[in-house]
Amino acid sequence: MLWDPKRDVKPDPLSVAGLVAWLETQPEDTEYDADDGDACVCKQYLRAIGLGHLPYDAAIPNGATRIKITFWGPPTFGAALHRARAYL
Repeated sequence: MLWDPKRDVKPDPLSVAGLVAWLETQPEDTEYDADDGDACVCKQYLRAIGLGHLPYDAAIPNGATRIKITFWGPPTFGAALHRARAYL
């Protein structure tokens, strides 16, 4: 197959698609503390992509979406991945 530059496009890191891509690499059963702004899934994601200096709400700017992914269900990476995929 020939190289196609469109296949090399990565999701915007500050988007739900970027979060999904990262969550896919995390252990599904690992828990996070949704109530701790430094230990929530969004802040861990920002640190992992080198943007840990940003506030946790920069990971997913839309507050309602961030709340649905982070808080609505079990606080595990696998459950957050499921919720984030459902959003997409």
